[in-house]
Amino acid sequence: MLGSLHQTVPDFDDQLFAISGVSGGSMGATFYRAAALGGTGNCTLGFRDCLLSAIGQDYLTPLSVALLYPDLAQRFLPIAMLPDRAQALERAWAKGFQDVYGRDTLNSSFAALSDTQGRPWPALFLNATWTNSGGRLVASSLRFTPRPGAQAQVPFSPLPKDQLDILGHDIRLASAAHNSARFPVVSPPGSWRDADGKVAGRLQDGGLFENYGAETAIEILDHAKAVMGDRFRPLVIMISSDPELSTTLADIEPGPVNNFAAELLATVRTLLKTRVAHGDESAVWLESWARINGAPLAYFSMCPPAAGELEGDEIGTDPPLGWALSDRARRTIQGFMLEADRNGRAFPRPVAECRARNQEALQRTASLLQGASN
Repeated sequence: MLGSLHQTVPDFDDQLFAISGVSGGSMGATFYRAAALGGTGNCTLGFRDCLLSAIGQDYLTPLSVALLYPDLAQRFLPIAMLPDRAQALERAWAKGFQDVYGRDTLNSSFAALSDTQGRPWPALFLNATWTNSGGRLVASSLRFTPRPGAQAQVPFSPLPKDQLDILGHDIRLASAAHNSARFPVVSPPGSWRDADGKVAGRLQDGGLFENYGAETAIEILDHAKAVMGDRFRPLVIMISSDPELSTTLADIEPGPVNNFAAELLATVRTLLKTRVAHGDESAVWLESWARINGAPLAYFSMCPPAAGELEGDEIGTDPPLGWALSDRARRTIQGFMLEADRNGRAFPRPVAECRARNQEALQRTASLLQGASN
């Protein structure tokens, strides 16, 4: 989606101030930011296709190999000696990006993004969940925690914590993305140590707290509005890649009642649903912020599954969310989002309506940003 906006809108990255990412969305945002730093590099495809080529590498194999061998062997050793699967995944991301673009950007400094060619935007705000508190632990290329002894002009909420401030040091771009996208079980929880070598904290996937990144986005908007006043004219873009989420925020409704082992499992089900509901409510609050402040909002969503098939692309099941997607799954996802109909193909009605909303949002966003640029 970001690649399509980049191709459609002249100087899109120059107008994009901040990206609040969660989980796999943080990976996508990081790859986009790295790609926008230097164009397509060695890649001869268009910007979006180069980005899809980099993010579509086989990242499942190195992760699986690390899980089955060094990670498994480490379980029988008394001290940490072997690299874990988290390191294997981050190295694979960096190599996959380098293979396409010819530059080792994902192994470079995350904090240095704030001074890239004198332009710190689009700034990344990558949301993780702090195991110690259950709250947000946000890695950003912009400092949002006041320096010791300094008084911020308009401080952020004290609840989310600045990850680099907590760690006390810089991290690689790939690590910042992975700390937000530590899928449970697939990736181990992240951890850091104090001066004595003891584990001082742990973090997990940002989606465990809230799966839109909307709360951080609202704080960015509030902060910018307070600083800039009437000069601030934002456009809010919300992108959801989870097919189980609603295609329109107004349609968020409770799911069916599950009576199986209700007394035993009700609490577990409630905790799992609470994570999704927290994200849904935050997304609605973001939509409300845009409406109250007169800001246009563009909402791009993954379309829901619908019965039937389309030229071999299965639409009857949810597209998988994983590190390895088949060509069929990729074509299906792209068909849900943007690709034009070919040879007069007819999509099932729910998919056609969803696609029309996404395409209308793209055209509207492009028109608004081009008007602002002019």
